[in-house]
Amino acid sequence: MDIFITNLTPHAIEFKYRLSGVSALQVRPIPRAGTIKLSHEPEVIKSIIDQHAIYGMMDVTEALSRGIPASKLHLVYQEGKPISATQLYDLVHGRMKKRDEEAIAIAERGFEAVEEGAEDNSQEREFTLTREAASITETDGDVPRDVISPKQVLNKRSK
Repeated sequence: MDIFITNLTPHAIEFKYRLSGVSALQVRPIPRAGTIKLSHEPEVIKSIIDQHAIYGMMDVTEALSRGIPASKLHLVYQEGKPISATQLYDLVHGRMKKRDEEAIAIAERGFEAVEEGAEDNSQEREFTLTREAASITETDGDVPRDVISPKQVLNKRSK
């Protein structure tokens, strides 16, 4: 059985794993954005996956379905066939598209909140203006004291 492991980091890494019954550490270099192929028995492949799953290595289809961005992943793998360029593109750019959609949704919610606030303010302002207009017309020509500021009163008295 074959497993293909792709490095998503911006630097080359050494892929290290242990085989049961072999005391030596197995090391395979993976260039940045490169892929290696390991051919072993299914039990050995499962062991290699388990050794690296705790460090974040994930099946590429699972990463895509969960929407995990390539920036959060270091290694992805696929059993049986190589990871396609489309899958890598979706890992890198698909998440950016999802982030853009989320940002647009947040901005739209913000605009709606601002519009609602503006509508509330305009209704309040309209109510205040009509109340003031009503109080002015009820005074028989005299301007009510609450409409004139204290500064205006002082200016009239000083003349």
